[in-house]
Amino acid sequence: MEGKTTLADPTVVCRVGESDLYVAELKRDFAQPVFTLPGIHDFMAAAKESYDLVLLRVPPAGVSSDGFGFSDKVDGVVILVEAEKTRWQVADNTRMRILEQGGKVLGVVLNNRRHIIPKCVYKRI
Repeated sequence: MEGKTTLADPTVVCRVGESDLYVAELKRDFAQPVFTLPGIHDFMAAAKESYDLVLLRVPPAGVSSDGFGFSDKVDGVVILVEAEKTRWQVADNTRMRILEQGGKVLGVVLNNRRHIIPKCVYKRI
C-alpha cells in the first residue's frame, strides 16, 4: 500500500500525551482543496469508525472552499465567527452556502470577544 495513508500511521494521527485526544494534521498543498485529495473519503470513514468524535478545522470560508466541500460529508458544522470583525451578512452567507451544499449547521461560536465591562460588573449581572 505504498503512498496510502492509514489511521494506524503515527505520522497522521498522534495521541496527545496520555489523554484520549488524538490529532491529525493533513499536510497538503493549500492550492488543492482537502476534500479532493486521493483517499480523503476513506480516511474520513476510517476516522468515524475509530473515534467517538471527529472534529475538522478548515480554513475560513473566504480563504478556502474546504469547509463547503466537507459540509455534506459530516454530521454537522459549527461556524466560527470573529467578534467585531465578521459582518453578520458574511456569517449568514456562509450559513446559507453550507445549507445549499447539503450540510447541517449545528451552531455558531463567537471568537475573540472583548470584555468591555469590568469583570466585577459582570459578576453582578
